[in-house]
Amino acid sequence: MKASTKTLNDKVSRCESLEEYKELFKYYDKEISNTNELKNTNIEEFIIPKGISIINDYAFYESSLKKVTFLDSNVLLGEYSFAKSNISNLDFGIGNINIGKYAFENNNLTYVNITDNIKYIGEGAFKYNNIESFIIENEMIYILPQYLFYGNPLTGVLEFGNVNTIDNHVLSGNLREELIIPDTVSSFGKLENCKNLKRLYLSNKKSGLSIPSDFIFNIDSLEELHLGTAKRYNFNNYYGRFDNLKIITVSEYNEYLYVENGILFDKKTNAILKFPAKLELERYNINNEVTKGAFVGLSYLKNVEINVQLCEGLFAYSNSLENVSLASNIQIIPSNTFINCENLININLDKVKKIEDNAFERCKSLKVINLTNCELVCKKAFYDCGLTEVIFSNKIKLIKSNAFSNNKNLEKCDYFDATIEDYAFSGTSFHIKTDEDREYENFKFKYWLYKFFPWLILFE
Repeated sequence: MKASTKTLNDKVSRCESLEEYKELFKYYDKEISNTNELKNTNIEEFIIPKGISIINDYAFYESSLKKVTFLDSNVLLGEYSFAKSNISNLDFGIGNINIGKYAFENNNLTYVNITDNIKYIGEGAFKYNNIESFIIENEMIYILPQYLFYGNPLTGVLEFGNVNTIDNHVLSGNLREELIIPDTVSSFGKLENCKNLKRLYLSNKKSGLSIPSDFIFNIDSLEELHLGTAKRYNFNNYYGRFDNLKIITVSEYNEYLYVENGILFDKKTNAILKFPAKLELERYNINNEVTKGAFVGLSYLKNVEINVQLCEGLFAYSNSLENVSLASNIQIIPSNTFINCENLININLDKVKKIEDNAFERCKSLKVINLTNCELVCKKAFYDCGLTEVIFSNKIKLIKSNAFSNNKNLEKCDYFDATIEDYAFSGTSFHIKTDEDREYENFKFKYWLYKFFPWLILFE
């Protein structure tokens, strides 16, 4: 016996108990439609009847279900089909199951067993549950799609079976302190927002491990990073600072990276890729090419001699840095190079021609700087520092907006005939008032005048 979807939905809406549902579905052999059948009921347990082959998108979305059991039917689960319910008990039975995207997102599952009868898993299928452990028993599951276990604690046993690809954010948002990626894995995606993660061990697969650029982000708890046979390492985002990173290692089989004196290098170029923030060295001479963010967030390094060209954000947020010696051929300080180096006291800039945006922003301990060869100082280059004296020569051509703003103790600065943009020296005694400043001051004056003498407005 068959019936139209409309007729089925009408009957479903009148069911008040699990027994009535079971009785109703005995007569239907194709699909459960997408009209949120259980949304407005108190049904907590549901057995998918034999003969049902499709559970459509959103079929049990926002239901009260706590337990779902599949029998031996071959079933396709649509997108979000059981999402935002209360399922904590899930039995996939023995029939072939194809799980659509986000099918069980936002439930209360604590454990998942991917058995042999599960033929397909869509992205985000178990996102935002309470899953502590999972087991991949199905030997034919080689890929874990993106966001599969995103936002689960994953603090228990994780068995990956024959998986060789873990896509982006499959394990993101977990609460583990240690995560070990098995050697079967040849491709590992992005990982983020793991607030407790201290130790990350990547695969040692001899053929090499593929990882994306910026593969970890917002994991400031990380203390040890074991890169295995990773083919690359690009920490180009210097806001992902990894302030607690102490140790970096690579596998003996790694053909792309090597570690020397605790510092990570690229084998092909010998460029410095990462100097761990908590590597206990106080002095270091940089003679190798450097990459963006390589020295971010330093906690121990105080004295640096730099004999190579700088790059953007190189020493950002490195509060331990006190003294920097630049080679005479360094003529440009890129943007954000020393931003928030609050204890930087000494740096020789007398050969530098250009200082880019935010290069020394909030370097609170800088007092006197020699810029006698400088031609251009860009926006916010020395914003909110502790400067008392800036030494220019007649080579200076342009000082851009807010370049020296908020240096409240700045007493000496002869910028010769340079072009000075509005607010280049805002918050200092060298600020030149603009028409906008005067207009604002006039407004404030009138505001307070009329506040205390409102009758004066009659004479406007």
